[in-house]
Amino acid sequence: MDVETSFESKRGDKAVNFFDMLFRMDLKGGERVLELAAGTCWATNIFAQIGCYCVACDVIRRKFYGLSSADVYIDNGAYFERVLCGFGELPFVDNSFDIVFIQSGLQYAPDLAAATREIARVLKEGGKLVLVYTGTYGLLKRRDPSEPGFTLREYLRHIKLAGLRPKLIFPAFIIRRLEERDTDDTRFPRLARAIALAWNKIPGFKALSLKLGTYPMTLLFGAPINLIALKETP
Repeated sequence: MDVETSFESKRGDKAVNFFDMLFRMDLKGGERVLELAAGTCWATNIFAQIGCYCVACDVIRRKFYGLSSADVYIDNGAYFERVLCGFGELPFVDNSFDIVFIQSGLQYAPDLAAATREIARVLKEGGKLVLVYTGTYGLLKRRDPSEPGFTLREYLRHIKLAGLRPKLIFPAFIIRRLEERDTDDTRFPRLARAIALAWNKIPGFKALSLKLGTYPMTLLFGAPINLIALKETP
């Protein structure tokens, strides 16, 4: 499996985020789920095992990197559709899905405004866009042509313009790192150690950070975001 789409990458950060957001999605089975930038389809496979009707989309077909990797899941009894497409015009009718799920993918959209409009179009009323570990830029993380992404303000602006109501979720992997004081490989290790110390020692600091810290943390450091955006009924 491609290391960039496996649970072994990022010291387990992606796994921590995925299972936290999976819990928040509260899937019952029977939901219609579209995963964009699905890669090797391991997340789609989990949704399918829960009993959801799933479609996985990606621009890469090649085995071990793209949609063909899902043959092993289907051979073992799972089933979901696979469609070769990106963040352009999605080949689905309006109001098709209960959930659009994207992990570490929306930062690759060539046109964020068009991508969010298409996502909103295919979502049912009351449906949700779920973003997990989505790359951002911050004041202390300058844009790099080799690393795609947008600022938090750009994500929120276009999601809202598309008619969705976003709610940021404090990233579970940051909680794990702070609680375990796993800060050595961060861009600002001294600052991270100080925050971890306050998190574990100062009463009320953790609760305040969980309530108010996501927005300034992302704006400043460009931390990956977790987000759930609701398509409200007019």
